[in-house]
Amino acid sequence: MKFDEIQKLITLDIDGWQFLYEAALRAPVGNIVEIGCAFGNSSVSLVGAAHEKGCHCYLIDPLNNNEEDYNLGHEATNTNEEYLLRELRALNLRSHWTYFKNYSWEIAKIFKEPISFLFIDGCHVYECVKKDWENWSPKIVKNGIIVMHDAGFESVGRLIMEIKQSEFPSRNENGSEIFIKKGD
Repeated sequence: MKFDEIQKLITLDIDGWQFLYEAALRAPVGNIVEIGCAFGNSSVSLVGAAHEKGCHCYLIDPLNNNEEDYNLGHEATNTNEEYLLRELRALNLRSHWTYFKNYSWEIAKIFKEPISFLFIDGCHVYECVKKDWENWSPKIVKNGIIVMHDAGFESVGRLIMEIKQSEFPSRNENGSEIFIKKGD
């Protein structure tokens, strides 16, 4: 589904999420995983990209509005399952997405599929972001892409600086850090 078609079907303002849609399209064909759905802006963009590529998008978020878990820096109102699912259902692409209402580290234990595109935007506490990286980045295929949102947060930025010293080259785009896995 093209990005402009997605915008016509949903009530969310997703103008700023086109970069994520386009980044997902640049990844190899394969599974897309989103950690942290919140209001669904990024989710509908990624599900649309999954449809366009003929693949599947896995969405992971406990949607518990727990400020201690998320440390978002803003009030997380209307962040609930019904709100998210309403927007996703408006796309009429149910065969292209699966939603897990759970913590990403719990799903990582059972998720065995290779991933071509990973979007990390869950808990913004350093230990949580690091746990997401450690649990999910090994599942990325060669030339797969990982996008870490909110690169300006101290905790996320700290981890990005650590990762940049590894095998993942990166660049910053729209306030997110984009990593591409090279080699095997």
